[in-house]
Amino acid sequence: MQLLFVLILYFNYSYTKDAVDSLDLVLADFIKDNFKSSEVDKVIDEIRKVNISESDAKVFVNNLINILERYVYLDIIKKPPQPKENYFNTVDLMEKLKNVSTKERPVYDIFRDIDLIISQCQDGHLYIDYNKEIFNGYKFRELSFISPIEYQITKNGVYNKPSYFSALFDENLINQIKEKEGKKIKTINDLEPLEFIQKANKGFYQLKSPQAQFVSNMNDMVHFLLSTYKLEKEDLNEITILYEDSTQLKYYYKIGYPEKKNKQFFNYFIQHFKQYPENYLTILISYKVS
Repeated sequence: MQLLFVLILYFNYSYTKDAVDSLDLVLADFIKDNFKSSEVDKVIDEIRKVNISESDAKVFVNNLINILERYVYLDIIKKPPQPKENYFNTVDLMEKLKNVSTKERPVYDIFRDIDLIISQCQDGHLYIDYNKEIFNGYKFRELSFISPIEYQITKNGVYNKPSYFSALFDENLINQIKEKEGKKIKTINDLEPLEFIQKANKGFYQLKSPQAQFVSNMNDMVHFLLSTYKLEKEDLNEITILYEDSTQLKYYYKIGYPEKKNKQFFNYFIQHFKQYPENYLTILISYKVS
């Protein structure tokens, strides 16, 4: 019956609100079957117990500098042409990497510092792949920050609804989110809703266009990989939404990870489903059949 429902939904798919809501239900069911979750503090504390020695850190940074000296835009980003004032970042990439601390400290911290530097280049194709890194049993590529809330932007304002990860959160919180559906949001963490979304990436994965950055942040707010956004616990403190009717809602992120055999596939699937649902429904059907 479940497979039949997915097939019918696929062949009758159209970009309507009802269709999107139905897709969310299918995706939520998929996540509930294949994902587990844990508290952010617990996972990051465990990851940060793994240190890199001073000698290894120096080798790592020096090797990275040697590789990135071949980066084709190295000179351009030091003094980029500006179509308008301060449109592109000005980045001396080599100088910034040479100043990265190589003292003994958590591996997570040196990766975080380097990624914040790399992101200043505003080049989505320039990144470091931590796919094979394992920290106290946690694989970077498998871990995601997940939110129980999804924001919706309309011509009348910004609203929220439960996300497709909501089943992994406390039932009381999900009921509160459902009660707030249809209520216009005034502020999120004391910022205008659109400003909160624009700043949501905390400096990671910067893009040249503010519009592209906003769309990227919006897509990533429900589910984003720890390997891309190496946030601190403080970055994910309780988030407070204030509505136009003066009521409030507080929510929090968790860290989710797939528990099935092909773990990298599941994270890739979730990451891209909302952007290209008509393509990824075919993958979901294949999964259900097998």
